[in-house]
Amino acid sequence: MAPLADMSDAGTVADAETVIFVDIDGVLNVGVKDQDDAPLLFNDSNREFALGQRGRRQANKHDEDCVQKLMSVATQCPPSHEEGSSYSDLTCAKGSHVSQVLSKRLAQIVQAAGPRKSVVLSSNWRKPQHAHRVRKLEAEVSRHLGSEFAFDARTRPAEERCAADRLRCIGDYVESLCSPKGRFHDGRPLRLLVLEDFFITPLDGWSCGNSDIDSTAAAEAYLLNRAPSSANVAAKLVHTYHEWCTPSGLRVQVG
Repeated sequence: MAPLADMSDAGTVADAETVIFVDIDGVLNVGVKDQDDAPLLFNDSNREFALGQRGRRQANKHDEDCVQKLMSVATQCPPSHEEGSSYSDLTCAKGSHVSQVLSKRLAQIVQAAGPRKSVVLSSNWRKPQHAHRVRKLEAEVSRHLGSEFAFDARTRPAEERCAADRLRCIGDYVESLCSPKGRFHDGRPLRLLVLEDFFITPLDGWSCGNSDIDSTAAAEAYLLNRAPSSANVAAKLVHTYHEWCTPSGLRVQVG
């Protein structure tokens, strides 16, 4: 996760408001893509299990691939990190679904955004069944900040099955902010910061509406196009996605 970027095109820090969209899985934790199954959570337990299986034969190819992926993630250096670091530094502790290192980075971003900001939960964690996890996350971010933190809003309820569904939901929220009844209908400067892995999906040309999303710039342009041309908006996407191949050719995708 990167710090807040320079978005001066949307006005100065003093007069612009920042809206931060926060995904959780693949942003505040590390998930490993597992074919069509739910992602493998890279936590202390799964890491220790995988490393303990080194050199052992697994029951089937799927299990073997899962172990190999987890072992590879354990030693891989994340993008933009110091040499010698690895995803093992970002694991979730036992019983937790959030990395303390990454929740602290979120707190730093929230603090850097200044007082004129709102933080929007755009993750599947906005569903009612995850309310307890969200409260625990808010308490952890509060601890890092040294002051009370809670999400200011959520994107609309929706059944999201792919990257385009998520981007569309965020776009709907941007459109509502700049609509005639929205807070930014009058052209006040607005900065958008999106922290998102899009369900561990690369930006490889998938479609969202009439847009082909093949880069962070394309995703940002989609969001800007959801606002009217009179709006004063800048957007920054931090796409927390990484992929590589193991020496045996196994593709590893993480968010």
